[in-house]
Amino acid sequence: MARLTDDQLAALETEREFLLKSLDDLERERADGGIDEGTYTTLHSDYTARAAEVLRALRSGRDDRPKRPPIPAQRRALFIALAVVFAAGAAFALAESAGTRAPGQTITGNSAPPSTVSGTIPDTFQGHMDAGLRFEAESNFNLAANQFLAASKKDRKRPEPLGELGWLLTQQIGASGDTELVDTAQQYLDRALALDPHYLNGILYKGVLLLAVRNDPGQAVPLLREYLKAAPKSEVARREMATQLIAGATQPVTSSTTTHATTTTTTKP
Repeated sequence: MARLTDDQLAALETEREFLLKSLDDLERERADGGIDEGTYTTLHSDYTARAAEVLRALRSGRDDRPKRPPIPAQRRALFIALAVVFAAGAAFALAESAGTRAPGQTITGNSAPPSTVSGTIPDTFQGHMDAGLRFEAESNFNLAANQFLAASKKDRKRPEPLGELGWLLTQQIGASGDTELVDTAQQYLDRALALDPHYLNGILYKGVLLLAVRNDPGQAVPLLREYLKAAPKSEVARREMATQLIAGATQPVTSSTTTHATTTTTTKP
């Protein structure tokens, strides 16, 4: 295998930092009672194994880990519709949050683009979440990720920043077709749901990732149904999207079988 390029080495160093930080975060969450022992053991084992692989690759200058196949174009097309629905949801959440504040009090009350008013972002959990949602709605994923990470540092027991980070990575995977980040995306979502198993956005995001990225309807459909059971009726677009995803994941097999049987019957001498 060819030696890694400078860009590949930089990506590995970023992954190493993420994994080492994640191990530290897991220890902190465990000490604070914010994560159960089973989830801690599973995530700790996985992070440790992945960190060891990354360190070996950095030392040798070669990445011998098996490469994941890219997402097929048919499933990538799902993300075009999904991105619109979730962007609308982020904008709605942002507007709803802004409605509780006086104009100009936070970034959500300013008319200028967020990149020009970054100094007005309050250094609070909600301030960083509002800014992250604004950047996410504008598809500025790097700035959004920075804000969600900052929000997570302000309150490590809240699932929302980790859930949004997992969804940002899921969107990047869908846009590029590159599945190298899928484990990282799912682990953010797993950590969010470990903090709050009833966190609806996390349930929905994980269902989408498992279906559209991992092509695992067996695990995805129950999560999507769980979301539909608990989600408020006001979440019309997201509920409709989840319903369509379930239909697409469960109907084709039956339809195909029926068609095949009919064809066999009609062509039989």
